Amino acid sequence: NIKDFRHSYILLTLVKKNKQFTVCNTHLVANPKFYKIKILQSYLIAKRLENLKKTILCGDFNSMPDSKVYQLLSSAKINFPYYGTLRLKNKFDSVYNILHNEKNITTHTSNIGTIKFTETIDYIWISNDINPTKTLPVLNREKADTKNFIPDKKQPSDHYLIGCSLKI
Repeated sequence: NIKDFRHSYILLTLVKKNKQFTVCNTHLVANPKFYKIKILQSYLIAKRLENLKKTILCGDFNSMPDSKVYQLLSSAKINFPYYGTLRLKNKFDSVYNILHNEKNITTHTSNIGTIKFTETIDYIWISNDINPTKTLPVLNREKADTKNFIPDKKQPSDHYLIGCSLKI
């Protein structure tokens, strides 16, 4: 059902001391079969943000750093089957890529459908007029416990918390 794939996001423009910035949060479709839908969702959200300055785009993109979604947001251009080249006015930078070369993981889970899934799929993207200063601690593959997965009694989500400090 196509209704299940409508892109959804929360968009908020804030003003503090005469400085305006925009925060957008999204959760893209998770099923790997629908990777084209994820690309289109990302594209439509990024197009909505194109004419805004000082933009933060974050959320669960269900897409790894080698994905077309990551490529689209970080380069502002990808070739898309049947539609040609999708272009954005502005590219975004991943805060964790800037400060940690995207060596973090944001999920470490195991369930009936996925025996083991330890990847980066959540991001904080920023426009080039924002500077990240620090992030919450980074968990990398080497530090991930190979026997204990999330969610568990201490961590109720299958995603680790990510966050950062930004200079706007």
